[in-house]
Amino acid sequence: MQALGVPYIIALDHKNKSVVVAIRGSASTEDFVTDFMGEPEDAGPWIPDGFREAPTPPPPTPPPARPPQRRFTTLPLPAVQEGQCTVSK
Repeated sequence: MQALGVPYIIALDHKNKSVVVAIRGSASTEDFVTDFMGEPEDAGPWIPDGFREAPTPPPPTPPPARPPQRRFTTLPLPAVQEGQCTVSK
């Protein structure tokens, strides 16, 4: 059986203040059988208290304020007496 290297890596991302855990998948038939035969293990005891729950997401950003609506002023029309108005055809 050929050694395929380290099946996982744990790295620190200082820029984003994150811990990155990458696990290689099955790389061969023998590796698949080994992965399939494995028993799951509770990682809870290894996880610090602050990491056990997902952080609360920030509240949604409110939509931008709409500009004020224009208000139109209604001007009074002069009264029209009968016979003062003509309609042309």
